[in-house]
Amino acid sequence: MKATVLALLAVWTAFASAATGLDAVSRGADPTGQRDSAGPMQKALDELNRSGGGTLYLPPGKYRLEKPLYVEGGNSIRGAASSAASWPANRPSVLCVAFGRGDTNLVKNAAVKLRGGASLRDVAIWHPDQSFEEPVPYPASIWGDGHTSVVDVTLVNSWCGFYNNHCSSMLVRGLRGTALSMGIRAAYAFDVPRIEHVAFDTAYWAASGLPGSPKSRAESKKLESWAENNLVAIVAGEQDWGYWWDVFVDHAKGGIFLTVVPDDKGERMNPGNIAAGKVVMRNVQVGIEMKNVGYPGFLLTYGDIQAKLCCMHYSKVPDYSKFHAVGIKPYYSWNAAVQVTGVKFSGAKTLFRSDKDKDGLIYCINFNGCTFSDWKDCAISQARGSLVASNCRFEGKGAIRPGENLSQIVLSGNTFAGEAFAVKPSASTVLSRDDGEKGVVNLSYDIAEPNEREFKGKVFNVLDYGATPGKVDDIPVKDSSPAFAAALAAAGKAGGGTVFVPAGVYRIARGLKVPSGVELRGSFEAQHYGNSTHRGTQLYAYAGKGEAASAPLVTLEPDSGVGGFTVYYPEQGVTDDSSVEEALRVKRYPPTVRTAPRSQVRNMAIVNAWTAIDAITVRSDGLLVTDVTGGALDAGVIVGHGTTGGLFRDVHFNYTGWVGQGKYANHPRGDDWDKTTTCGMFADFTTRVTRGFVLCDAKDVKLHSCFCIMVAEGISLEKDPYTGGSFKGSTWGMAFDANTNGIVGHRGAAPKFVANCAMGVFSRQQGGYFVKTELGFAGAIASVNSEIWSGRSRIVYLEGGRTILSQFLSWCCYEGVVKKGASLTVCGASFASNNGNDKGEKTTITYERGSSGTVCGSVDGRRFLRVVDETGGKLAWRNNGVRID
Repeated sequence: MKATVLALLAVWTAFASAATGLDAVSRGADPTGQRDSAGPMQKALDELNRSGGGTLYLPPGKYRLEKPLYVEGGNSIRGAASSAASWPANRPSVLCVAFGRGDTNLVKNAAVKLRGGASLRDVAIWHPDQSFEEPVPYPASIWGDGHTSVVDVTLVNSWCGFYNNHCSSMLVRGLRGTALSMGIRAAYAFDVPRIEHVAFDTAYWAASGLPGSPKSRAESKKLESWAENNLVAIVAGEQDWGYWWDVFVDHAKGGIFLTVVPDDKGERMNPGNIAAGKVVMRNVQVGIEMKNVGYPGFLLTYGDIQAKLCCMHYSKVPDYSKFHAVGIKPYYSWNAAVQVTGVKFSGAKTLFRSDKDKDGLIYCINFNGCTFSDWKDCAISQARGSLVASNCRFEGKGAIRPGENLSQIVLSGNTFAGEAFAVKPSASTVLSRDDGEKGVVNLSYDIAEPNEREFKGKVFNVLDYGATPGKVDDIPVKDSSPAFAAALAAAGKAGGGTVFVPAGVYRIARGLKVPSGVELRGSFEAQHYGNSTHRGTQLYAYAGKGEAASAPLVTLEPDSGVGGFTVYYPEQGVTDDSSVEEALRVKRYPPTVRTAPRSQVRNMAIVNAWTAIDAITVRSDGLLVTDVTGGALDAGVIVGHGTTGGLFRDVHFNYTGWVGQGKYANHPRGDDWDKTTTCGMFADFTTRVTRGFVLCDAKDVKLHSCFCIMVAEGISLEKDPYTGGSFKGSTWGMAFDANTNGIVGHRGAAPKFVANCAMGVFSRQQGGYFVKTELGFAGAIASVNSEIWSGRSRIVYLEGGRTILSQFLSWCCYEGVVKKGASLTVCGASFASNNGNDKGEKTTITYERGSSGTVCGSVDGRRFLRVVDETGGKLAWRNNGVRID
């Protein structure tokens, strides 16, 4: 397994050129590792910082650090190659940390310190004085604060790999290696911190071949034993809708630990709700320890967990007395749920266990499509609450051990190799079992993520063609678009290359076209957000105001790319109210970026566009849009025209880059609920008008870990204006925050759409729905292992088509309406009406006359599963918990 995982890790070769940044060696850094390089590297980083932001490149070599490096927002450190699996065939850039041995303070002297908007990528970090014989503490290898990005970094032998206690919308992608105490610690976030493609395995240290690494099998076993008794791979406190994908852990005491940790001021301790997918664990004592799960719960989708003691443990309320004694009151979610889809569990004494706790603790544990095997005691031991299991395979006897306070058990379509129960359920437990029930939907999901393309060839610097950079408080009068166009034309004539735009503010008054084989690239090396939009490369767009049909700001030709900068529209408005002054009125602009086949859009912040990404005007087969943030007023993304194949990954639309930043002269101000303020006007406009992702005729196009906030429709399923066709595809990790509606099926569209692991709040414009369909909608919408909450949020309003809510968690969301001609299937679902909404109402789904549907294998945590049937016999009710009408 270790060899396979290591072999599959892609080797990243960085585009390292002094023409697009500063070369560390040319600035005095020593690539032999003999002399301290921290001083010259910090001097170079400070120079970049004074210039507005940029990249410090590390050619292959070893760089000795005798003190921490500080990387400010808008700056990056980027090496040549990071994968230890590639050594020595591909020479990496190694940071050799020569200080901190025995220091137990993880933060103060962390080796690399990243501020919001900074990034570290394509390097390895090695502590030469660490010992696998007797490991000792060190400060964290990487410390982050806010929107930090860590991409393709190898930890050779870190005590703590990455520590961020204010992790905002952080991105950790491709962090791999050997950690000895903690791999990642992340807490106190807002708006979707992401952890992707991370692997923690003792084999990385040995594979490095560096001095002091384990050489023999006996030495490797000693290191494995240490890790299995000391390492916790990921520790997560409060994370606001954290999305994690592709997590691998081999040799650890604990794989994932969900808990609460104090904030930096020691004033609060909050848990977070997290969704994780494709989780694989081997040789761990406990796979996932859940000591405090934030509402509404923890979602786990697809994976394989082998453990010695327990694969998943939902513990009782921890003892928080020591925190109460110093005035901290940890928050505990008494009724958070756990939902698991498509995971294999094996090897442990108990594969899933929840502990007995106080009488008020009510929760639901929900499994769908899981396999349980090779247990010592039982597969599932649950003390109280409700248990739902659908389409699961139990490969042993005495699979379920119900506690005496387990209120409901609903078993649908499961396969048992022997007796289902280790002990007989209590007489007070409501048991509903039908092993032949096939109505609960079980869908799989996977994704093939293409490598980002690096554009080779000559670098064409726009400054050499007459571009004029300015500053936020000194916007250039001169239009730089002719200089950009000249540089792009030269790159195209040369057969390809990179048109580089250094840090600064550039006035762009006409559209730009990027030739095939060329990338238009700014100074940012990774995802960046609102808190860094005033640094690095910024394009101030004046082109096309009021002319939405004119040329886009950036038009991509096939096989071209754009990225690495921020786009801002200085003359954009906030409202469609005709009674206000013209400067405040919303302006229709052409799209910011128009894609083409095999084009690439990455590392962009688009602050206040009309349409951000146009992938429909030109059929754009095989496009890649990754790490795009910001916001749009009409639509964030529009895709269609028959586009086949492609990926939108980590596309994150949030208006904070404009609304929350005071340096933009026209940014909305005030309370976003108060329509007398410009912020309130803006929020009213976007929650009536704006669509996050418009999906038309496209197939095999994935949306992975995407987000939109404060829009009218999170996903809009529409009939394609070019082909008349509809979308066929799936998402994983789609989050809707403070939207009016989530998924909307429009008249004339007939898509086949699946949303895996979606989360949402639908609180705007008096409250909206997770799924809403119009009369004349003829498609199918399925949601698998998704959750919604907030007292204003409602479940569904369906006038057409078919909707399936499979393994759906509704936490204090109370209204579902199925109109004539529409169909709704609710299967394997968990409701939590015990939370009460603003009016004290309970969950109610009403099937009106002429509608149809099925409710099967579902429960409500308080035994109040309320379904009103007015269909006259067209509603099938099978194998559910307690129902009231």
